[in-house]
Amino acid sequence: MRHVYSLGLAVLLLLPALVARADNVALIYGDSGQSPFFQSGDSVAPGAFSEPLIDAGFTVIEPSRRDAAAMRRAAQQVQKMLDDDQVERLLIVVYGPFASNARDNWALSNDAVSASNITIGATGISVNALSDMADRSGRGVVMLAPGRLPTSLGSGLVPGLGDITSVGNVTYLTGSTEALAAVVTDGLLEAGRSYAALAAALPSGVRMTGYVPADTGFMGEAAAEGGEQMRQAGYWQAIRDVDTIEAYRLYLRAYPGAANRAVAQERITFLQGAPERMARAAEDALNLSDAARRGIQRDLKTLDLYKFGIDGRFGKGSRSAIAAWQRGQGFDETGYLSGNQLIALRSDAKERGAQIARQEAEAKEKQEREDRAYWQQSGKDGTEAGLRAYLGRYPAGAFAAEARASLAAIEDARKEEDTDEAEKAERRAWQAAKAGDTPGDYIDYLNTYPKGRYAARARQQLDAFQGEPDGADAIARAQSEEGEITGSGISRFLIEKRLEQAGAQPGPVDGRFDAQTREAIRWYQDSRALPVTGYLSRATMLRLMAGR
Repeated sequence: MRHVYSLGLAVLLLLPALVARADNVALIYGDSGQSPFFQSGDSVAPGAFSEPLIDAGFTVIEPSRRDAAAMRRAAQQVQKMLDDDQVERLLIVVYGPFASNARDNWALSNDAVSASNITIGATGISVNALSDMADRSGRGVVMLAPGRLPTSLGSGLVPGLGDITSVGNVTYLTGSTEALAAVVTDGLLEAGRSYAALAAALPSGVRMTGYVPADTGFMGEAAAEGGEQMRQAGYWQAIRDVDTIEAYRLYLRAYPGAANRAVAQERITFLQGAPERMARAAEDALNLSDAARRGIQRDLKTLDLYKFGIDGRFGKGSRSAIAAWQRGQGFDETGYLSGNQLIALRSDAKERGAQIARQEAEAKEKQEREDRAYWQQSGKDGTEAGLRAYLGRYPAGAFAAEARASLAAIEDARKEEDTDEAEKAERRAWQAAKAGDTPGDYIDYLNTYPKGRYAARARQQLDAFQGEPDGADAIARAQSEEGEITGSGISRFLIEKRLEQAGAQPGPVDGRFDAQTREAIRWYQDSRALPVTGYLSRATMLRLMAGR
């Protein structure tokens, strides 16, 4: 209780002005999202202005893009806060590039390439308008960092900053971004530091104009040095007694430039990490084995929170999954487990595992019912179409093996039937050849079944008709010669006509050599003591054309 009382006494007696006040606001047009075409190359690191201002309790408004629309929205947001009397003091920081005309300076957006006197209002922000906002706050500072000179402006505009017209009680600071950032951290935010004292200690290259009084500064009235040091020391002692994050933040808001600033920030960082340190210590006390850690990872995976391997090592993925589970259960998100949390996690995983098992069993049962019903509908009748339809839908179904066996039997029967029919057809052709018992009959059989089961016997019969062992070869030669000498339909007409004149019976004279024509050729060859082949060899052709 003594610490709480000390803080209350410090706030009531030392800083009564902190009880109720409007916001301190900073509007920053930096190089975030700025086109490389406009960046000056001397910009400070991101956060050089915003971080110390946030630490000092300022509300920082900084558009993430340097286009005209984003810049206007940021200015309108500050304007709304001014309209609602929510601004006590206002700092405006603007990086270049700038352009000017006879009436105003303009901070250029990425859209201001080739801007002219006519279009600048739509593609830039007026420095005079920003000055008016700073003046409305009652305590305003405008910082301008000239940056790069634009090279593609239209008519009526001059590159760079022109003369700055002072507005009301606004203080203007111009210089490089690095120097202006140093002013923010080393004087501007210091309580009791007057503008005149600040001007006397400005870094090289920084110029202050406009409102520069000796009795007041940006953070309030200048105080007598001794009294202010006593007030600050008493407040620091009270904050150290309380030793909380919020207490140190209150101190930094009151004295952003204090000598104890670094100590306060370090203490805030340490206290912010206290919950994690305690949680880590609690988990270390559990002395978890690798098997236990793997079990935790499996439980997190069951809960669909962990997506990585089960290796028993708690890396970033495991810690993130634990924190996600803690968030869902309303625990502090430390990423470390206590003994009670370990029990709760195991219970959640078992319940979820049982739920998953029930869902899988229900899904399997449903699939089996649908499988059985479709089998009854399509596959049970044993038709090929039905069996194939079942396998198309359930290739690994309960009746898939039975369906495949039935299809195999159907296919075997079809093959056997096809084989029987082919054998019967060949047998009929051979019987017909034997019944005719002429060279032509055997040649017809060989043309259809050159590798048939009766082919050798057919060739033997032909050899017997020829009276020589190479009769089949003679037939093949005659067949080849016929193709060479009777290529046109006219030749075939003439040959059929001559066969008819010689007493043979070739059938209709139509230019087609059918079985009757072949028989007529064989008759003619036999009657003229020519090799009987049934094909028009050159010798047969010469005798036939000679009319002998």
